[in-house]
Formats: sequence, C-alpha cells, structure tokens
Amino acid sequence: MLITARAVPSQTRAAARPQEAAPTDLTVGREVFEANCAVCHAGGLNNIPGEEKHTLKRDALEKYGLFSQQAIESQVHVLADGGALRQVRSGKDAMPPFQGSLSDEEIAAVAAFVYDQAAKALW
Repeated sequence: MLITARAVPSQTRAAARPQEAAPTDLTVGREVFEANCAVCHAGGLNNIPGEEKHTLKRDALEKYGLFSQQAIESQVHVLADGGALRQVRSGKDAMPPFQGSLSDEEIAAVAAFVYDQAAKALW
C-alpha cells in the first residue's frame, strides 16, 4: 500500500490575498486597450463630452462599484456580475458594443490592465 500526502493551501489565506494578473495578461490587456479603448479612454479618462466623470480612475471605478477587493480577486466574475462585461459587449450611451470583436478573455485582460493602472494610480 502506498500512502501519499499533499499540502493544500488554506482557502482563507488565499482568498485574503489579492490576485495579481500575470504579466502576459497585462501585456495583452494593454495591447487590446490601446487598439480598442484608448481613442476614448486614453490615460484612463473619458473623452466623450458629457461623460467626463465616467473615467477609469480608481475613484470613479469605486463609485460605480467596478473597483473593489472582490473585483481585484475575481476579475472575470465581477466583470460578469458587475455589469462591466455586459457594458463592453453591448455598449452603453456613447460607448459602442464590442461583442463579436473582442472575446471575453480579451475583455478580462483589459479589465486586469485597467485595475492594475487604477490600483497603482498610473493614470
């Protein structure tokens, strides 16, 4: 008989630590953002007249429930449940829909890039 043991990390400890996006996710996110989003959101701003308050800066994301500890820990989950994925897919107000031109993985990579920029106050 062979007995083996495997260490399993505590889920509580893992959940308390924010998940950081892999550098490749951030690179893909930056590339997709620059190709599709920067025309209106360069530097984390919103360049659409009348929509200037809807920026991608941390304070605005927090105000609209799109930047939280949960958002950092589970970006794809919060994208889906928080409405950001729906908004990117379908568009809203002056924002055009990206369904069909961006995959959910690309949108999640953009979210990782946006969260990273906002968390580090890089814009």
